[in-house]
Amino acid sequence: MAPSAEGETVQAQRRHSTVVWHRVVRALVYLLAWIFLVLVLVGNVSNKPVLRDTYFLKLDLSNIIPQSVPNAVFINSIARTIGLHDFYQVGVWNFCEGYDDSGITSCSHPRTLYWFDPVSILLNELLSGATIALPSEIGNALDIAKVASHWMFALFLVGTILCFLAIFITPLATSSRPPQTISSDPHTNNVLHPHHRPKFIFLWSLPMVLFTFIIALFTIVASAVATVMYAIFAHVFTSSAIDLNVKASLGKRMLAFMWIASAFTLIGFIIQLASCCCACCGGRKARKALRNQSGEREKHSNSQNSDGANVKRRFGWRKNRAERGMIIPSGLSFWEALSGICSRTLQHPDSQVNRLCITPDKRYLAAAGHTNVKLYDIKSSNPNPVMNFEGHSNNITGVAFHCEGRWMVTSSEDCTVKVWDTRSGSLQRNYVHKAPVNDVVIHPNQGELISGDRAGTVRVWDLGDSVCTHQLIPEDDVAVSSVSVASDGSLLCAGNKKVFNMTQPESGNVYIWRMIQDANVTRIVPVTTFQAHKDYLTRVLLSPDVKHLATCSADHTAKIWNLDPLYPPAVAAAAAPRTPSSSSAASKANNNTTTTTTTTKTNGTMSNGSGTPASASSITLRSTSSDLAASDFSMLGPQSPSAAVAQQPAFPTQPDGPPMDETSHTLFLETTLAGHQRWVWDCAFSADSAYLVTVSSDHYARLWELASGTIIRQYSGHHRGSVCVALNDYSEPR
Repeated sequence: MAPSAEGETVQAQRRHSTVVWHRVVRALVYLLAWIFLVLVLVGNVSNKPVLRDTYFLKLDLSNIIPQSVPNAVFINSIARTIGLHDFYQVGVWNFCEGYDDSGITSCSHPRTLYWFDPVSILLNELLSGATIALPSEIGNALDIAKVASHWMFALFLVGTILCFLAIFITPLATSSRPPQTISSDPHTNNVLHPHHRPKFIFLWSLPMVLFTFIIALFTIVASAVATVMYAIFAHVFTSSAIDLNVKASLGKRMLAFMWIASAFTLIGFIIQLASCCCACCGGRKARKALRNQSGEREKHSNSQNSDGANVKRRFGWRKNRAERGMIIPSGLSFWEALSGICSRTLQHPDSQVNRLCITPDKRYLAAAGHTNVKLYDIKSSNPNPVMNFEGHSNNITGVAFHCEGRWMVTSSEDCTVKVWDTRSGSLQRNYVHKAPVNDVVIHPNQGELISGDRAGTVRVWDLGDSVCTHQLIPEDDVAVSSVSVASDGSLLCAGNKKVFNMTQPESGNVYIWRMIQDANVTRIVPVTTFQAHKDYLTRVLLSPDVKHLATCSADHTAKIWNLDPLYPPAVAAAAAPRTPSSSSAASKANNNTTTTTTTTKTNGTMSNGSGTPASASSITLRSTSSDLAASDFSMLGPQSPSAAVAQQPAFPTQPDGPPMDETSHTLFLETTLAGHQRWVWDCAFSADSAYLVTVSSDHYARLWELASGTIIRQYSGHHRGSVCVALNDYSEPR
C-alpha cells in the first residue's frame, strides 16, 4: 500500500501544480487584457509618448483648401492663424489638436461620456461668428455618433473595471480536472483538497463563466462599436465632405490595443468555460467518492469561499483617475510687466476678444469681442463686467476712449462705427461704411474719428456735424488693416494687407499723411508711402513721442521705423550729396505707389452689413493696480445731416515728411524685433516710447527694449494664440 499511497501523493502534487499554473495563466490573461484596456482609456489624454499616437480617429484639415484653388497654400496658412489646426484626433475621454510641423499643441479636458463633435470644436476654434456648412450626411452621422459614443465610453469603462477584478477573482474558481479518486491517505487529501462538485460548479465555476462572458461581451461590443462608429465617421468625412477636402483616418494603434484586449478577454472566457465543462463532466466514480466525503468536502468548500471573500476584501474596487487641470479657453490675463507674473485672469466666455483698451483714468478695461464690448473694473476682484455695450451684429475690431472717458468708439465687421455713452451704455452715433471696418482711432482734438475698412478706404468722421469729411483710398481694393494717429495730431498712418499673388507680390504697405489744423478745418496732406513688410501687415502704431512707428506682420516680426528728422542716420543721409540715380529711383518708387481718392456722402443711418470673423484666439494684458478717480461721463450732442467729403490729392512724397532711406525707399529702420514663431498681431508702446510689448499666435507676449532690440521679459502660459494687448503704464501723462 505504501507505493500506491506514494504514487497518489505524486499524482496529487502534479494536479495541484496544474491548478496553480491554471490560476497563473488566467490571472496573466486578464492582466494583459486590463493593460491594453488601460492603454485604450488613457490614449490621447496627453501629449506623451505612446499616448499621443493612440487615438480612434484623426481628422486632417491641413489642406482644407484644395490645391486647385488659387492661393491654396497661402489660404491654408491663414487658416492656422485664425485658430484652425492641422489635425484633430479623438480618444475615449477627449480630443487633441495640433500642427503637422509641431505635433500636438493642446488636449481638451477629459470628460465622462465624451463624444466627438467636430462642428462645435471647429466653431469654438475659429473666430466668433463663423459658421460651417456641412453635408447632411455628416449631421446624421453626428447624431448617431453621440449615442454610440456614450455606449462605447460606458462599455469600455465597465469592462476595464471588471477586467481588473477578474485578475484576482478568476484564479479562485480555477480547477484542473477534479480528482477521479479520493485517497484514504490524509496527506494526499491535504495536498489536493477534495471539493463538493455541485457547489463548486454552481457557486464558483458557472458564475465565473457568466462573469468572464460579461467581461468579454462588454469589451468586444465596445471595440465593435468604436470600430464601426469611427469607420463610418471616416467614410462620411472622406466621401460626403469632398468639397471640404478633409481627410479622416482610423488610429491603427488604438484599434490594435482594443482588439488585443478583446482577444484576451475572449481567451479568458474560453478557458473558464472549458474548466466549467471539465467540472461538469467528471466520472461517476469521482462524484460518488466526493459524496462519500461530504463532510470533509463541505469543510474545504467553506475554506475556499472564505479565501475568496478575503481576496475581495483585500483588493476591492479600483478606478483609474485622470489628472485634472484648468484651462481658460477665452479670457484676459493680467501680467506684471517687470516681474513677468500673471497676477489675475478674467474669463470671457461669450466669445474671443479682438481688441483691448484701457480708459484714460486707468480704472477700466474694455474687451471687444463678438457683437459686444465688456467693461471690467481693473481694481475690483469682481470677475463680472461692470457694463456691457451691445448693438453690433458682427465682430468688433477696434475700440478707443475719449480723453476724459465720456464716450467710447467701436468699429465692427458689420460695416459700422458706433459711439457709446460710457455712463449709460447707450448708443449715440452710428456711421456706416460700405465694407467691414477693421480699425478706428480718435483724433487728439476729440472731435474726429478715423476708421479703415476692407474696401481700402480710410474715413475721417466729424463728430460735431456727424458727417464724413475725408475719404482716403491709399490703394484700391486693398484692405486697410490698421490706422494710427499721432498723439499731437500731426500725422495719420495706415497699413494695408494685400493678398499675396505672383503678379503683385508686394504686401504690408504703410501710408503716412500730415494732418494740418486750419481754424475749424482739418487738411490731410499725403506725405509718403513704403513697403514695411513682404507679408500681411496686422498693426501700425505711432509712439507717444511721435518719433517711432511700429508695424506688426504675419512674417513673425515687428519693425520699428524712425520718424525723427534728428535721427543720426537720417542726418548723415541728408548731409550726403544726392546722386541723380538715387533721386530718380526715389521718384520712380513714389510713382509706383501713387493712389487716387474718391468723394462720397455719408450719414448716420444704421447698416445691416456683415463681414467675416476677426482673427483672434486669446488675449494678453499687462496691468497693475491704481487708485485714480472715475471718469466724468457725458453724452454727445445730436447728429446733423450728411455732408460732402473732401477730395484728396494723389500720394507724392513731401519734403516736410519724415526722413526716408533712399536706398530702401522706406523710413529709416531702427530695429527688427524677431523672436516670435508665428504672426505678430498687436503691440503697445510704453509711455516714454522706450519699450514695446508684442503678442503673437505663438502663445507668447514679449517686452522689448527698443534701444537694443532685445527681449526684456517673456510672458508665457497662454493656452491659445495672443492677438491683442493693452499696456497700463502709470507714467503716461494725463
